[in-house]
Amino acid sequence: MNTLKKFDIEIFQLGLQSYDYELDFDDSLFNEFEHSIIEKGSGLAKITLKKESRHISMDFDIEAKVELICDRSLEPFEEEISVENTAYFKYGDEEVEYDGEFAVITKDTLRINVAYYIYEFLTLGMPMKRLHPKFREEEEEEDLLAELLPDRRDDGKLVYQSGAEEDSEEEADDSATNDDQPVDPRWEALKNLKKK
Repeated sequence: MNTLKKFDIEIFQLGLQSYDYELDFDDSLFNEFEHSIIEKGSGLAKITLKKESRHISMDFDIEAKVELICDRSLEPFEEEISVENTAYFKYGDEEVEYDGEFAVITKDTLRINVAYYIYEFLTLGMPMKRLHPKFREEEEEEDLLAELLPDRRDDGKLVYQSGAEEDSEEEADDSATNDDQPVDPRWEALKNLKKK
């Protein structure tokens, strides 16, 4: 836990105003968190602390380079992550851990350790798809094509169609089926029910 001590910000004797801090970090930060999805990385966290009579807010501006594993090739690659987020601390009778909105601290709290917040905000800022840069252009082209072209099934037919087109395709499918092979009489009876 000594590694995390450098992330302590003394708050007890601070006046009601803003304070700026800069904290650098490296792999040792991520090693402190069990099952961390980031194992290697380094960066700088700029923190603006605003102390008020009823609460404290901390604005985090974090720039980092972390090593990730590509989802497609399983190769390691370096990813730049830039995140901005805010943590709020309210004063209360007893301390309550941060729940994604705020934490509760007592008036006697001497310091706040911001290591968890840096780690949490970086984790939230990670890309959903972890692709090595060499695959990104290809992925972007595929996404663009998917937006421009209608969806097609493996057999080349459109997946989504509306009204008349859909009906004509069904009729074409029915006639193709009728021409190619005999229809089971049970299906024919069901078709007749549908038409009524």
